[in-house]
Amino acid sequence: MLIGGNLALKQVQATVLGLLACLMATLLGWMADGQMPFSHIVLLCSTSLSTVFMASLLQGIIVVGVIIGSKRMGINPDNVATPLAASFGDLITLALLACFSQWFYSFMGKRNEKTLV
Repeated sequence: MLIGGNLALKQVQATVLGLLACLMATLLGWMADGQMPFSHIVLLCSTSLSTVFMASLLQGIIVVGVIIGSKRMGINPDNVATPLAASFGDLITLALLACFSQWFYSFMGKRNEKTLV
């Protein structure tokens, strides 16, 4: 029950922070150029929220598994989980960001092809 509650709280925090980061990036992009196409805003927000949600979920599940496994093996979880979370957090986030951005960008291209025909 405690693990589920912590994972749920982590998901909410990550999603809210991802939304705030997306809105701030949109505002700064609009301020720099004086305009921001709606398709870019949609791509930025959808990629940001999808990436942060999945990265947080995967990292949370991996860290919980490592903590439970290290406790069963008699190893101090602090010595294992912290370096693992730091390393895999960046790796998972960047991999998911690349995948989601390419996937959502391909949908933009298909939509633009349909409107041109």
